[in-house]
Amino acid sequence: MAPNYGESAIVSGQWLIPVIYGRIISAAVAASGVPMREIVAGTGLGDRADNHGPSGMTINQYRRLLANAQRLTHDPAIALRAGLDLPFTVHGAQGVAAAASATLRHAIETLVNFGRLRSPFARIGLLESADELVLEFTLDADMGEQARLALEFMMAVVASFINNLVLTYCRIGFAYPEPPDPAVYSRLLPGDVTFNANANSIALLRSEAEQALSGANPEEYRIAIERCRASYSQLRQTDDVGDAVMQVFAGHSGHICSVSEVANELHLSTRTLQRRLRARGAGFQQLLDQWLSQQALRYLGEDRLTVELTALLLGYSDQANFRRAFRRWFGCAPGQLQ
Repeated sequence: MAPNYGESAIVSGQWLIPVIYGRIISAAVAASGVPMREIVAGTGLGDRADNHGPSGMTINQYRRLLANAQRLTHDPAIALRAGLDLPFTVHGAQGVAAAASATLRHAIETLVNFGRLRSPFARIGLLESADELVLEFTLDADMGEQARLALEFMMAVVASFINNLVLTYCRIGFAYPEPPDPAVYSRLLPGDVTFNANANSIALLRSEAEQALSGANPEEYRIAIERCRASYSQLRQTDDVGDAVMQVFAGHSGHICSVSEVANELHLSTRTLQRRLRARGAGFQQLLDQWLSQQALRYLGEDRLTVELTALLLGYSDQANFRRAFRRWFGCAPGQLQ
């Protein structure tokens, strides 16, 4: 059987969540006897489990589906159950590369490096201690009230994925209070589960991570990784709103852009731009100060321009405003750098 290299798509500047995720969640809810039309109500995904559309789901559609799932089942662990039901064979090029990796460590590194291909709303970090490898999961603010459900679905998928590659011990931590029935999590997940942890994480022994995988295939791995890299390059072009803002600044050198001007150029509302920047730990003024201060250092340092000319090139009509901004950035007057 040929490997499944299917990936999500980009539509209207958004990287879509794989359609299979919506199908699995819908099926998990439908198993409790809930009609499909109620499960997908308000999502715009259609009224059948296999009719989410070939290009996948937006984050807003995914959030609504998760909210419907919990409301209709009254099961706090519904996302966890659905994530564990996700077939091993549907993880796209990322899954093919992981399964064809030489060792479990290489497979985990593939999940970390290319995780946003499957879950564009989340990030996976990899930490190492003397004894363990630890995967840490963080979610963008876009997930709102459905953050816990999205997190549990994702962590269940990854824990199950690792366990399918190599039957190994895992330590799973959730950085939120213990739910009403914590025993459900211990029964469902392949590892020891704790709550009120320092981070949302999955940890395994480093010695286990060095295990060779029975499905190792260097050529299949190479092809799959090339596909992952190509897709990830496309994702970064649309995903990094901070870089996009910096590119607008660069295109308007000599003019200090307002947030509304940048938002218009990026075809976003001002509120959406600010929200996306906040979700990535930045603010518009922070990026603007970063851009202006970098240019000021170049003009005054490398190019040895005067303070007056530097202020003009940056877009300051009043030299006094530039001097105040410079002192705020660097704690000294611009003349002290000359």
